[in-house]
Amino acid sequence: ERLRGIYESANDAIIIFDPIQNRIVETNPRASELLGYTQEELEGMPVATIHPNEMDHISELWKNILGGQTHRTDEMCCTTKLDKRVPVDISFSLLQIKEHRYILAILRDITDRKQTEETLRLTQFTVDNSDDAAFRFGPEGNFLYVNDAACRSLGCSREELLRKGMGDIVVEFSKEDWPNRWLEMKEHGSLTFEASQITKDGTIFPVEITTNYLEFDGKEYNFAFARDITERKRLEEQLLQSQKMEVVGQLAGGMAHDFNNYLTPMLVYAHLAADSLHDEDKVRGYLEEIRKAAERAADLTHQLLAFSRRQVIEPKVVDLNELIVNLSKMIRRLIGENIELAVLPELDLMHVRVDPGQMDQVLINLAVNARDAMKQGGTLTIQTANLYIDADAAVPQVDLPSGQYVVLSVSDNGIGMTEEVSSQIFEPFFTTKRAGEGTGLGLSTCHGIIKQCGGTILVSSQPEQGTELKIYLPAVPEAEVELPGFDMIDALPARGVETILLVEDEPSVRRVSAIVLRRQGYTVLEAANGEEALRMAQEVSCIDLVVTDMVMPLMSGKELAENILRLCPETRILYTSGYAIDMNAIEEIQELGENFVQKPFTPSYLARKVSEALVR
Repeated sequence: ERLRGIYESANDAIIIFDPIQNRIVETNPRASELLGYTQEELEGMPVATIHPNEMDHISELWKNILGGQTHRTDEMCCTTKLDKRVPVDISFSLLQIKEHRYILAILRDITDRKQTEETLRLTQFTVDNSDDAAFRFGPEGNFLYVNDAACRSLGCSREELLRKGMGDIVVEFSKEDWPNRWLEMKEHGSLTFEASQITKDGTIFPVEITTNYLEFDGKEYNFAFARDITERKRLEEQLLQSQKMEVVGQLAGGMAHDFNNYLTPMLVYAHLAADSLHDEDKVRGYLEEIRKAAERAADLTHQLLAFSRRQVIEPKVVDLNELIVNLSKMIRRLIGENIELAVLPELDLMHVRVDPGQMDQVLINLAVNARDAMKQGGTLTIQTANLYIDADAAVPQVDLPSGQYVVLSVSDNGIGMTEEVSSQIFEPFFTTKRAGEGTGLGLSTCHGIIKQCGGTILVSSQPEQGTELKIYLPAVPEAEVELPGFDMIDALPARGVETILLVEDEPSVRRVSAIVLRRQGYTVLEAANGEEALRMAQEVSCIDLVVTDMVMPLMSGKELAENILRLCPETRILYTSGYAIDMNAIEEIQELGENFVQKPFTPSYLARKVSEALVR
């Protein structure tokens, strides 16, 4: 009775086989649960019913047991009544009852174990083939396991790494502080932190390490994954730099806005005053100097806007020599005292059509790159020259139409570049500088600007022999060049029949603009903001043209225009601005085309733009 109780209550399935007839003689309740048959169905059932795919193997096992082998354990699969295969550990032994010999089989369901083994196998495969370095180590920090990625990232063989520990590869982990580090990992269970790893050749790179503490068989372990975050750090640094540039750009843009509002009255009043004097009047010479000073200050605002990337692109016919001379003071400050600046201008240099702010940006970028290539000092040379290109001209790599060009050369005697590096310098985000020293956008931006002007830029460099960048720009025919000087506002015909609503929040700019327009004969209504202008538009029967600043408190120029056009769809709009708030505003201004006046402006420029707006 005691043995029967053990037999029937056992957690493993027990089956007694008749090896001669290959049939089941008796089973316990657990066998019925495992196989899905009742005990009555199982008793007398052929062995092949529950082992259809392994009878040859079973017959061989039974032969050995019947031949004298006392015990045999194997791993097989049973087939249930529902045709489901169940993995089992099966133990066979001989059962002798009087003259009858039977096979006693004990079957243990190992489904959970198999699933666990498969999970572990897949986990091990994943870890072995992970792109992240993986390490297993004990309380002393010595490595017990490393994957291939760990070997690749640290430049060591597996044997070399297994002789090391966390204190050898993590810069922040000293051997003296290791016990505290281990305790911290143990207390947190799972811990993620940033650190620096050092390779076999001494290279240090940033990583994000995640550690997981575990106990197994009475021993303590930690499993760590280390992810190389060099690229992420580079992108974070670029983002930080761009955010800094954005803040500085907002400041520079705001300063330029105020400068342009101050410079507009200076320029306009100087022109108006000079226009009322005879050519031989010596006061006219004083006013000419005021005009030049105001225009140089306007150039400074263009430089600020170029720096902040908030300038509106406005190509003009310019003297490149004059632009370089005006910018040379800023370049001298940028390159430092240990670098000499040499400016070699061609005396009769032809003019080019470029945006002055963009050309300032190009020169500043090239000067900064040259400075970085001459850490020990040297000479930065900026040179201009005229060049005629025809079909027979021996100018290598210059794929430009025949014609007259202006060549701007920027050269240094710094460390130079290999041919491989030279071929990539105009690619976005390519940089040879260390992290935090550059984003790789400077030269690609320069390349885009020069191409937009119809020119090209070439690089010539050799290691330790310096670098020269040559910019080829189409020259402007002399007939299209306007000499600088005072505008003759009275030379423009006064219209005198249109009504203009002038909207400007800066009083001095509004007053001087109104003077210019009234001198042209227009009827001018003045408003200090959009709401005041809208009230005037509702009260006046006909407004031919609205001249409005784009950036104003309470209501922007665009919003004002939309409201006025709903009242009077025939009204024309002319926008003015000293700078663009953001890139969206720059795109809006560029879409306006001829319907835009850039501050600071001269009297004739404003009068001409108004005249053109009224006839469109």
